[in-house]
Amino acid sequence: LTKYASKVAGAVMHEEGVLDCNEVDRREAMANDKIEFIWNSTLSSINGGDSVTSVTVRNVLTGAEEQVDATGVFSFVGMVPQTDILPDTISKDVHGYIKVDRHQATSMAGVYAVGDCTDTPLRQVVTAAGNGAVAEVSVERYLKETAQLEKIMADTKGNEAVMFYSPYDESSVDRLEHVEALLTPRYKVNLDDITSQTLLYHQLNISSSFAVALYEQGHLKQVVDLNQDSAESKLSLVRQ
Repeated sequence: LTKYASKVAGAVMHEEGVLDCNEVDRREAMANDKIEFIWNSTLSSINGGDSVTSVTVRNVLTGAEEQVDATGVFSFVGMVPQTDILPDTISKDVHGYIKVDRHQATSMAGVYAVGDCTDTPLRQVVTAAGNGAVAEVSVERYLKETAQLEKIMADTKGNEAVMFYSPYDESSVDRLEHVEALLTPRYKVNLDDITSQTLLYHQLNISSSFAVALYEQGHLKQVVDLNQDSAESKLSLVRQ
């Protein structure tokens, strides 16, 4: 803030010289002439009309209040993530931040995390909002895929095939109809775009960009890598 403001007043609830930060940052802040610390104090109120004109700070030891002129207020609540309430099945780094992938998914299936509690390199409102948008789409897809998987498992009388493909793999896209025709007489075919639907794809530990999982009476029979030369002969045998 001192890069943009002529003066910064900081209300600190601790005794003089004690700051909730690392030692390097503490020394730098204490040596900055633009910063005025108000020790043993907390923010009591923000004053003004259409804009901020002052704040009221209260001394936590005496209860006395004083008014400080200000044109803006920035609240700093600390950098220690309050994630102790989470189960151990949700992975965290050494500092307690929740580990998430690019879909904001945690190590526990169906649980997503966003914001300052995650192991993100930047903690700002704009990044938290962006993470929230990613998580919203991810949760929607997860629920859709979970419902699809439950439907397949519940089909104890019929046969289901889930064909995994990438829309960016032209060779697999060109072969979709042909492979579907091989399967259709015996299986009801479901298409999974692996760039957006990844739940079952990851559960089956599939690495190929073109594969099919065959289910019979709700049980997985086999997974066929459709990029292998022998794939179509395997499907022909399955169809018989």
